[in-house]
Amino acid sequence: MFPGWTAAELFSEYNESVSLSDRVLNWNLPENGRVDRVSDIESVFPRRADFLESSSPQDLFRDARTIDLAGISLNILCQQCSDSEVLRMMREGTFIRCLFLDPDGLSIQARELEEGHAPGALTSLTRLNIHMLQRVRSKWKSTMGGNIAIRLYDAPARFNICIVDSKVCVMQPYLPFARGLESPTFVARQNGSRGIFQTFSEVFEEMWREGTEPAVEQNQGIPA
Repeated sequence: MFPGWTAAELFSEYNESVSLSDRVLNWNLPENGRVDRVSDIESVFPRRADFLESSSPQDLFRDARTIDLAGISLNILCQQCSDSEVLRMMREGTFIRCLFLDPDGLSIQARELEEGHAPGALTSLTRLNIHMLQRVRSKWKSTMGGNIAIRLYDAPARFNICIVDSKVCVMQPYLPFARGLESPTFVARQNGSRGIFQTFSEVFEEMWREGTEPAVEQNQGIPA
């Protein structure tokens, strides 16, 4: 996915974000001597925690019109942003789509085992986060410009995806035996080419189409 970079470089100790746009890739140099750059990757962070130190959720979501999230518990919104912050987003016209790993499904149990959690640890956290958003969503009024939609999926957790304004995608893989905070994080920006942004935007949309609404507060005027 990132030719020209060694595993040691991608997973080296964090000092600051690593810009890929300024680095010319020199692998498989064609006969005409022309090289290409990674099309839309802006930066790589060894861990999600490092990314959050560089760009807080409040900075990332400030003035956003749309926020699309897919992952396990979606802590970047539910644990990093307060109820009042999420409610403010709704008032100011932000539409938020949240796709959680189903807390009642088999895949979340498999992920708990893989990460070494006690049974029910991720399940309880995910239920708590869903309830938090449902609580905020219950305060929705027709005068508000934005809203929150919640769906669930039950499949192996492969990626955590955050897309803001259909322009910026923050993506990280879920690694075996490692928590999400410990996984490398990639930031891509839509530039019109078919790159990382387009790939994960399509992944999100397909997962969203296949998702189901939670049993609680189902069909209460929340946009799909």
